[in-house]
Amino acid sequence: PGYGLGTEILEQRWAPTGGVIGHHGGLPGYATVLLVNPQRQLAIAVLVPGDPGPTIDILAKRLLTLMRA
Repeated sequence: PGYGLGTEILEQRWAPTGGVIGHHGGLPGYATVLLVNPQRQLAIAVLVPGDPGPTIDILAKRLLTLMRA
């Protein structure tokens, strides 16, 4: 596996009305996602064991929605 560091603009996928940037990653045995909304000074990091597939994105998006409320 390769290692990398960077962010992607997730605005369209995560928050069409608020600027969210982030990064997906992981290695065998776990998966991660980091979401940052600089305007609201909000960051969410999720670490999940195994290969959760789309579950990690669903969980992170729900957390972001709850934190915005």
